[in-house]
Amino acid sequence: MKCIAVCAVALICSDHAPQFTSESELEMDAAKATLTKRWESLTHPPLIQLSKFLLSWDVAYVSDYGLIELRHPDAGEAGDGDLSYTFYVHPRGDQVKLKEMLSQFHQDPESCFAEFMLHFAGLGEATDEYWRFVDEKEPWLTLKNAYGEDFEGPDCIWEPDSENKRDYDVWKEAFRFYTAGNGDVLLMHPDGRIAWWVMGEAIAQPVADSFEEFVLMYIEFRSKGLIPDSDEGPFAMDEDE
Repeated sequence: MKCIAVCAVALICSDHAPQFTSESELEMDAAKATLTKRWESLTHPPLIQLSKFLLSWDVAYVSDYGLIELRHPDAGEAGDGDLSYTFYVHPRGDQVKLKEMLSQFHQDPESCFAEFMLHFAGLGEATDEYWRFVDEKEPWLTLKNAYGEDFEGPDCIWEPDSENKRDYDVWKEAFRFYTAGNGDVLLMHPDGRIAWWVMGEAIAQPVADSFEEFVLMYIEFRSKGLIPDSDEGPFAMDEDE
């Protein structure tokens, strides 16, 4: 009987464990152990820092299929329904498919972005297609793939010498890797730069010179209870910054 209990706990703590649904203390601890095990092999310092940041949050719920909801330790009831107090961590993605998709976008398999996708795909403040990073279950699109018809061909709605068209030409091959609730997106240029594409204005706002720099910015931003938004600039820390 003792052996069966020990084996069951070990299985729950593996990345391939049967999923659990109640909110008992045992299951919350097992969910945290699952995340700790998944992220223990990270090699890029910004991602190690991201994993520690996420593990400092409390496990609030685990779904039937292994989606883990993390809540800020200080959220309390005030955090219910507030995206700024929440992270959703999806079960580890299909590693083969993710590697294929990374290859299609010419991503170095040893890069920080590749490691992020293999360990954090789908991470976000919500669970649908908005307020989260992409995963392998959805199409990966460049700005041109997603919105090119507004800038190219007979249906172009922008003047050739406009700021909008110039920004599009610079960022059209950039990869869309995060979508906000208002439709704005984060883009990664082939040279590694990160920008925020403001859908309503069709302009690119520079965010970071590399994905590593972006991850550190994202951690700082989320540690302040903020989520990516365009009201005060995509990563404005407060109204005075």
